[in-house]
Amino acid sequence: MADDNFLAEKEFDISIDGQTHKVKAMAVFLVHGVEPQKVGIYLLDFILGGQSVETSQPDKTYYTREQARAAELAFSSGEVESYAKRQIQSWINLGH
Repeated sequence: MADDNFLAEKEFDISIDGQTHKVKAMAVFLVHGVEPQKVGIYLLDFILGGQSVETSQPDKTYYTREQARAAELAFSSGEVESYAKRQIQSWINLGH
């Protein structure tokens, strides 16, 4: 994957049941078309304990690469971290 497909990344700690878990979230752009301009989707990948635990597509919208950079807002607004906090118990239960 080309570096220009990388949109955003953030690491944060989530405490649950007296333990702190390090989570890394990344947003990447995945091209789906090339004419008349490259369009695609962006994916969020969550890593817990060095393992990928979930990859999600926030919506079904096709974006240009520049429009997909709006994913950065989801990181800076805390939306991505809030999602991870809601999901972490299920990730732990699955053995991650």
